[in-house]
Amino acid sequence: LQLNPSSNQVRFTYSKSSGDLAFDDVRITELATPSPVPTKTPIPTPSIPPTPSPTLTPSPTPTPSSTPIPTATPSPTISPVPTASPSPSPISWDGGLLENAGFESWSDTDTDAYYWSWDMPDGQWIRSTDAYYAGSAGRFSREATTAGSLDQFGKTMNQEDTYYAALMVKGSGQLRLGIRYPHTAYSNYGDWTSFSGAGWTLVEHEANPTGSGSNGGMRIQVRNCFEPYLLIDNAYLANSHINPSPTPIPSATPSLTPSPTASITPTPSVTPSPRATTTPTPFPPANPGDVVINEIGWMGTGAATADEYIELFNATTDVIILNGWTLAAADGTPDISLSGTITAEGYFLLERTDDNTVSDISADLIYTGGLENTGELLKLTDGTDQLIDAVGGEVQEWFAGAPAPGYYSMERIDPSISGTLASNWRDNDGCLTNGEDANGNPLNASLDSLNSVYYPGPPIDFDLDAYDGRVVCEWSPAEKGKYDIDGYNIYRREDSGSYQDPLNPDPIEGLSYTDNTVTNGVKYYYKSKAVDDEENESNCATDEETVTPGPPVVLG
Repeated sequence: LQLNPSSNQVRFTYSKSSGDLAFDDVRITELATPSPVPTKTPIPTPSIPPTPSPTLTPSPTPTPSSTPIPTATPSPTISPVPTASPSPSPISWDGGLLENAGFESWSDTDTDAYYWSWDMPDGQWIRSTDAYYAGSAGRFSREATTAGSLDQFGKTMNQEDTYYAALMVKGSGQLRLGIRYPHTAYSNYGDWTSFSGAGWTLVEHEANPTGSGSNGGMRIQVRNCFEPYLLIDNAYLANSHINPSPTPIPSATPSLTPSPTASITPTPSVTPSPRATTTPTPFPPANPGDVVINEIGWMGTGAATADEYIELFNATTDVIILNGWTLAAADGTPDISLSGTITAEGYFLLERTDDNTVSDISADLIYTGGLENTGELLKLTDGTDQLIDAVGGEVQEWFAGAPAPGYYSMERIDPSISGTLASNWRDNDGCLTNGEDANGNPLNASLDSLNSVYYPGPPIDFDLDAYDGRVVCEWSPAEKGKYDIDGYNIYRREDSGSYQDPLNPDPIEGLSYTDNTVTNGVKYYYKSKAVDDEENESNCATDEETVTPGPPVVLG
């Protein structure tokens, strides 16, 4: 081995009559210039015991594997390679946008980490001295299968940047990281990861916000934290990555064995233990009806007829992973490969082409391929090709929804009833709406919220007849929502007044009502709403009707 500092070159010279020489894992490290080492004269004495290699913590001691180098040509002087200092263990990093990222600052009761807020029903969140770095960490104890959360929001984030979240985790339980978008209450989550008592492990997640704002941040969700508990430390959130090394790799000290024929025992090539990896615990397979096709914007929006959308709903109380699932039309378009998770009793919004179709709600997935305006048969299948839900039938006509000018979405009434029944679908009622189109105008849809058709519709064909001192109201039955119709309420106002409580103290069971509290010659306005068995009232009332009671006109 020859080193030429002036030309920054290292030369390996090998001489042997036969055979091959193989090099592996050659490392050249710039080290501090060692102090001059006195010349050693080889003498035939017992070998000097080798300097022990440092022990890796927390991973087990690595097993060195070395390839002996043939004896070098005798030389009167041996210059041992200086011993490199091992890297510090463990290391820390700053929290980026986060305050108290290392969970070092707590309230006097050690149950509240400053700057963090937690929602942990039936669980415990306390300070622990079993830290990855420095004095303390956070400890979860919670055996519930639903998720509890630890949050730090209020951070300014930009749409142009990709944000990276990281956390050191140890113990037993399940955890996932979420990045809250700064302009909505939506959080983008990584996958659930299971831990079973191994050493500290790095968990990472990244996301690109769909807008800018000042209320972004980090959410840590946990569940199934069985004994002993789940520990977290060294949280991080920023628009740049960290490169922590939880298991540092030290350089081993070479062993020297002087002999009459000088030889150098090579530096062992240390094979580091790989960083612990975790495999997410698979969730139980979904059953038919666990996730349903909940709302369809096959007609597009007032901004563009190509701005179509589809919403799924999780009818269970568990998170469901959609990886490997498919939502496809019988004619082959669209054919959407799903991924991600849908929260318990939550919604999953698919927007066609881009995330501006519904401008004020972030898409969970962008897809391509348009829906036929005449109708489709849509099927939702899981990763085993099991049919989970379907909409449409053999005729493949849309059961509801309306194009221009209203662009009313097609909404499912009851998630527990088949989507192939026309009676389980109705147009958005135009009164209870949520979502905006690409131009910022309200959609006649109920995206990311309870469908408007969950509630009963208003009475049909509401009509008035005026008589001497009384007004008779008549109507036809309303369309039911999820629950059966229990009755109807009648509202009245005068010309300069406003509607107050219904005239009737209890819902009217029939299809007519006589108002005997009117004054002849006064103009009255009436409207009506339906009421279901759960006391839910129609979102919309009937069109306002006007009448003026009075005595009959005598013709003579």
